[in-house]
Amino acid sequence: MRGRDVLLDGAHNAHAAHALAHAVGHAVGHADTLLFGAFGRKAVTDMLAHLRGIARAAVYTTPGELAADPHALARDWKGAAAPDPDEALRLALDLTPEGGLLLVTGSLHLVGRLRPRLLAPREEE
Repeated sequence: MRGRDVLLDGAHNAHAAHALAHAVGHAVGHADTLLFGAFGRKAVTDMLAHLRGIARAAVYTTPGELAADPHALARDWKGAAAPDPDEALRLALDLTPEGGLLLVTGSLHLVGRLRPRLLAPREEE
């Protein structure tokens, strides 16, 4: 999208986040930007311990009600907060260099919400 590769992965627990970080690291070395949103009841700290190290920049958002606070995540894990997922996607795309990789993860709800937007015809970007 907009000259960037976007990888969607519903990794929503620490084990899946570890596997995703390993796969991205092995395949391409790093992601340019991480777009992350998870529910507060998840092991968010453990998830980000795996994911944050493979991305140069991060944007935190909310996948729905009862989400982890994106402002607190941005403060604690260094990044930007955009509570609205559509706005978070725009910001994450802006932070990702052309030809770079944006990794969207943390919640199946987040991936499910943003997937149709990413697949929309170009005039809707």
